Amino acid sequence: MGCGKHEGGTKGMWYVGVILSIVGSIGTNMGVNLQKFSFMREAKHRCSTEKRSYVRQPLWVIGFLLVVGGSTLDFVALGFLPQSLATPVGGSTMVANVAFASLFLKEKFTRSDAIGTALVLTGIIVVAMFAEKESACYTVHELVALYREPLFAVYATLIGLACIALYLLSRKMERVLKEKGKSSPEYKRFSKLHPVSYPALSGLFGAQSVLFAKSMAELIKTTFEGDNQFVTFGAYAITFSMLVCVFLQIHWLAHGLQHFDAVFIVPVFQCFFISISIFGGGVYFKEFAHMTPLALAMFSVEGSQD
Repeated sequence: MGCGKHEGGTKGMWYVGVILSIVGSIGTNMGVNLQKFSFMREAKHRCSTEKRSYVRQPLWVIGFLLVVGGSTLDFVALGFLPQSLATPVGGSTMVANVAFASLFLKEKFTRSDAIGTALVLTGIIVVAMFAEKESACYTVHELVALYREPLFAVYATLIGLACIALYLLSRKMERVLKEKGKSSPEYKRFSKLHPVSYPALSGLFGAQSVLFAKSMAELIKTTFEGDNQFVTFGAYAITFSMLVCVFLQIHWLAHGLQHFDAVFIVPVFQCFFISISIFGGGVYFKEFAHMTPLALAMFSVEGSQD
């Protein structure tokens, strides 16, 4: 393992990671709702031929900067926490999403929304209680070796197939919607899956960005302890992969918010993001191996509830 005799630098400071993760996730959530608000204003005040792309909308850019700032705090938090704890703690912003969606977007908060939010928060609390609190240190060679593990290869294959299937579904639905309209039998057949495809894709890519970001945080942590890790191709491959996944996460979330309500898109995104992040961290970093049978059982049940 990396860090050597200095590995106690962040040990026992998991609570710092929890605070950073919550603050960062609230900032990210506010940014996402500002982006949705920008799309709504654009649709209201401009005709279809004058609509600007999302990167040319000032409010969307402000929301994007909030997302970047929040994600930066989430990234720092990963240096203090195992991935399987950092992600569900960040999911506590489901409450923030309800507030921001009502404040900015005037979206209704239904009884089913309240029940769903309460269940998610319950799951997050239980996950936080039973999750592994300490995060080990790794060198780039150890991280690359973990990517070559057979179990991770299975995980990566399943994620890749899911992304391809969701991408093809979203493209097909867009084509059918454009050519035949919402009321056509062809669209109605998959109409419930269409709004899910965008946040699901965003959540899948977002979960991989967390995995690569956690790897990056470990490399930076080990480098700060005096063992420079950014001297091999592996470190830069991890960095590039993280940036690509972050871009794809933002891209597909923007598409979802452009077409559907944030009060639906954000929880679906969080569901995929949290669940896959927990599972990915457990598989890649073998975080589940250090849990007691009771902790693993409770973690699994409540994690699936999220």
